[in-house]
Amino acid sequence: MISTSLTYISSLLLICSSIVYLTNRSKLKIFEYLPAIVIIYFVIVLLSIFGLWDTSSIEIKQTKTSLEGLILPIMLFLMLIRCDIRMVFKLGRKLLIAFFGASISIMIAFTIMYIVMGRYIAPDAWKGFSALSASWMGGTGNMLAVKQALQTPDNQMGYILLTDSISYTIWFAFLFALISRASIFDKWVKASPIEEHFDKIQLDDPYNIKKDIDFVGIFLLLALAFTATDIAKMLSVYLPETTMISGETWTILLVTLFGFVVAMTP
Repeated sequence: MISTSLTYISSLLLICSSIVYLTNRSKLKIFEYLPAIVIIYFVIVLLSIFGLWDTSSIEIKQTKTSLEGLILPIMLFLMLIRCDIRMVFKLGRKLLIAFFGASISIMIAFTIMYIVMGRYIAPDAWKGFSALSASWMGGTGNMLAVKQALQTPDNQMGYILLTDSISYTIWFAFLFALISRASIFDKWVKASPIEEHFDKIQLDDPYNIKKDIDFVGIFLLLALAFTATDIAKMLSVYLPETTMISGETWTILLVTLFGFVVAMTP
């Protein structure tokens, strides 16, 4: 049973990296429907249940709390660092309206589901519904950011990821079945192929970044990510908190803002 911080961190890194490596290299169909994050979560849960880590250890508890509060903002900053918001706006009015329309409809649907079913699940079930809706609006990274910001209980995340994975599989099967009808739908809504918009964005890229990041660049980005997280945590102390918006929420929002700002620089 693992009870020290170093072994705890190294075991998590080894498990996560092995699963990501396997899902990227393997040609098994199952990995098309079960993304690495879902497999990682359930493997970690199972190993925890079978006692690989001593969850009662004070050292493990402190390490876990520190990692959750530090790693997510850093990863969020790094994820956003190539998301130049100006390029997003160049996608065009119709695509932006479609995106925001879809996002608003998802929020409304999840709100209705919480009102109808939330009382039968748990008093704080709204946190789980929020994290799940975030996944549908912005993917797994967005889900984890909302989970951390709202401090969604870990015992809800297993159900959230399972629901997300099942819904994702059914929905994509439905979309794949309609691929042959895509041209008919595009003609009906007067839509142009998405590839045309991406080509336009690439031509308009003001920095024309083509080369891969080098070893020195990796360290520079890590330094920026840690610094951005540190500044966000310091500023969050001075911002107002409510029952829904905590210091963690402000940290996530500020790091997101910093990521967008840095993404608009060479």
